[in-house]
Amino acid sequence: MAFMTEKRSWRKKTVDPLLQRILPRELNISPTLASLLLNRGVNTVEDARDFLEGSLERLHNPYLMKDMEPAVNRILNAVKKGEKILVYGDYDADGITGTALLTKALRQLGAEAGYYIPERLNEGYGLNRQFVGWARDEGVSLVVTVDCGIGGAGVVSMANELGGPDFVITDHHHMAAKLPEAAAVLNPKRSDCAYPFKDLAGVGVAFKLVQALFFQYNPGTKVDWQEYVELACIGTVADVVSLTGENRILVKSGLGFLNGGPANAGIKAIMAVGGLRKDKFETKEISFIIVPRLNAPGRMGSARQAVELLLAGDPAKAAELAAELDKCNRTRQEVEAGVQEGVHKLMKEDRFLAESEVLVAADQGWHQGVIGIVASRLTDLLGRPVLLISLEEDMGKGSGRSVPGFDLYEALANCSEYLVEFGGHSGAAGFSLGVNQLDNFRRAINEYAKDLLSHEHTPSIPEVEEVLTLAEITEQLASEITLLAPFGQGNPQPVIGCPEVTVLRSRGVGKDGSHLKLTLQQEGAIRDGIGFRLAGANGGSVQGKVVDLICTPVLNHWNGITSVELDVKEIITPHAEKLGEMICFETGESQTAACEISGPANGCGLFLDALFDSASEHLADDWNKMALPDFALNWFQEYKRLYNRVFLPGWCEDCAQPSPESGVVNLEKAPLVDLRNTTGRPSTLSGLAGGGKRTLVLVDCAYRTIELASYLRKSSRCSAAFLHRWISPAEREAILYFFAGGSVKTLVATAGLYPSLESNEIDQLVVYDLPCGEQEWNLAVKGPQRDKRSIFLMFGEGDRNKFRDYLSSLAPDRDFLARLYTLMRQFNNFATERVLTELTMALQKAGLKWAREYTTGIGLAVLHELGLLVEREIDEESIVALSPAPKGKLKLDDSRIFCWGQASRDRAVTWQQDILNLSAWPNVEL
Repeated sequence: MAFMTEKRSWRKKTVDPLLQRILPRELNISPTLASLLLNRGVNTVEDARDFLEGSLERLHNPYLMKDMEPAVNRILNAVKKGEKILVYGDYDADGITGTALLTKALRQLGAEAGYYIPERLNEGYGLNRQFVGWARDEGVSLVVTVDCGIGGAGVVSMANELGGPDFVITDHHHMAAKLPEAAAVLNPKRSDCAYPFKDLAGVGVAFKLVQALFFQYNPGTKVDWQEYVELACIGTVADVVSLTGENRILVKSGLGFLNGGPANAGIKAIMAVGGLRKDKFETKEISFIIVPRLNAPGRMGSARQAVELLLAGDPAKAAELAAELDKCNRTRQEVEAGVQEGVHKLMKEDRFLAESEVLVAADQGWHQGVIGIVASRLTDLLGRPVLLISLEEDMGKGSGRSVPGFDLYEALANCSEYLVEFGGHSGAAGFSLGVNQLDNFRRAINEYAKDLLSHEHTPSIPEVEEVLTLAEITEQLASEITLLAPFGQGNPQPVIGCPEVTVLRSRGVGKDGSHLKLTLQQEGAIRDGIGFRLAGANGGSVQGKVVDLICTPVLNHWNGITSVELDVKEIITPHAEKLGEMICFETGESQTAACEISGPANGCGLFLDALFDSASEHLADDWNKMALPDFALNWFQEYKRLYNRVFLPGWCEDCAQPSPESGVVNLEKAPLVDLRNTTGRPSTLSGLAGGGKRTLVLVDCAYRTIELASYLRKSSRCSAAFLHRWISPAEREAILYFFAGGSVKTLVATAGLYPSLESNEIDQLVVYDLPCGEQEWNLAVKGPQRDKRSIFLMFGEGDRNKFRDYLSSLAPDRDFLARLYTLMRQFNNFATERVLTELTMALQKAGLKWAREYTTGIGLAVLHELGLLVEREIDEESIVALSPAPKGKLKLDDSRIFCWGQASRDRAVTWQQDILNLSAWPNVEL
């Protein structure tokens, strides 16, 4: 999806320059294509040839897979003896295509082969004990599983005790604790399996078995692989496995067959009902048109219709079945929409669901057949793992989907004490649990995910693979990029950065005008571009501007003419000219200056746009200051008062907080709303700010003011601004003017600036972050007319760890000072201008991740105060070094800096503990 963003840095992937020279020379490709291959983990000439050519001949020998030989022997022996063989599959597209593939192959070998697909709603995933009795009654002597069975040790043991049937397991899911005692277990993920490629889909494992069967049954005979490869291609894409290695070969070869005209009658029929042309096949057509129709019967009831379609030889019969699947798919879409609407409703009602790292939602009546696909859609939408659970009486059956970097199977394994059963792989999994364990499971998986998923706190930075000029984006390059297809999981479309491009023309195109057609120029080069769903982001406003683009070069074929076109993913607009530089907000003149821009309201809007534009520069250039809590500035001031030589970084400016008014705060007049430890604080705050009341939000440091104000502008569409001590006096005065006049409804500020707002009537005061001590608390809740406003307390236990690190960095303890002294002894002399940086880096490498340069500076001041440190000149350079070792033992308590810091830290910790544990205030609304 394309979108616009304001200017920010992109990150370029780096490659080994040596390999970048080798691949072009050996493969006769461009350096750009070499870089793209290296970015995909293709690091050798041999791997590059396999990746680019990808022919079926490059598939691995199937007998490299553990247990392949006994599997083939048992199956061919059953064929020879005329035993009844049953293929036991799964009800999703991976299992359906694998079931059809293996059943078709066994019948081609002359076997009496049928298939069995368990019903999702009545039997669930995998082998079940009822099936064993049914198979024995039907005279089945051999069962071959597809895309399931690895967790069926109990069922296989039961069959063995009863005297049959025998089992051959083919699966690709994570291994269970106990391996089934089957005739053979084919799974490349087995720890004792040396098969070179571990990421085959279920249909891929079945394909390897078919390879081995044909080779062993009639060696040397040429096999027509087209139908088998078509099925393997569709199932592999459906299972969203990595399109690398053998998966890439199967999908690339399968797409070649499908574009030439599929051999499988069922695939032809489903293409027809989906409106697909045979020469326009890519992975996205499989994912969005074919796979949903194959999945629909299994989701809504029985998957047999889908298997019958893929086994159908009669085109008329295939057309009839395809029409039924299409109808079933429309029903499935309606049911899915209802489930998705139910999830959204639960998220609105429960802030924990809305803000949790892993969304775990459950409800009665959700159709078990569609919760997986709804989870998949919500994962794409929310960018986090989603697990949905259909409840029935005292049990729940769930399905989940994950995001890259979060192994869902491992997450479920970590929480297995709350589950009855589970299975799956890193990206998708199923499970069941008792309703009484739902809350425990939700809490446990979110606790597990807390350290693994940090997307809420880590802003996304665009990543490009190459940075090129428009002239370098040629038809030849676009043609080379097509060699990397098929694209998908593990092999995304390449993204190129193209800086400083002029947009000559831009206009909306498409049925609803949501796509942006662009004409682009850079020096003498002109290229066309298309930004899908970009026009809705006010893309037309870029016309005539110089922008940076993130794009993928593609070949455009029109009226027999081939040209290169840019598939634009992102337009990065330059910074708007800073309004603060256009308008002189002199003291006392801010009202006149601001309102001269087409009236007060418009003046406020322009000013806020410029204010937020400039915020990114502050965050980039002054991060140390922006991330520092306000109370730290008072500590620096006190340290300097106690001792005249404190080694602080230059950015630690002498800027103390205003002192609070004397006296005890009277809370009885202020209606307090206790929202401490509320989950989903941002969305709660958004609801408060969106109510139209004048709201002041107090946070702990400068960057938080920008973060929350920006969030509120987008989430609640309110006029929000930020105020911190590092902005200019003119900007500060303008902000206060707009807030006093009501043009700005919500102001996010640090507590230290509160007294400057006392002349403004505030309807709502939100104490968002945990105050560090009584002084900040007094600043927050004091002020005129406090009896007419509501005070919302939104801090909680989650703030405690953050402040613990703050306090540790501001009051270094004995252990820190000992390590610092040891480092000084090890290196002895440090240049004064580099001492903080070099020592802090060494301390962080030693495990003190919370150490900052000011921490080192405070520690050095303690050593200096105790006479353990001296400064002297060597070769006209200022040096910090240790003094000669003292004769007697020194006491840290002799350092006023150390004692004050430790006492202040202890007071802050105690005070925070007390305010977090308070059960009630007068007039608290709970």
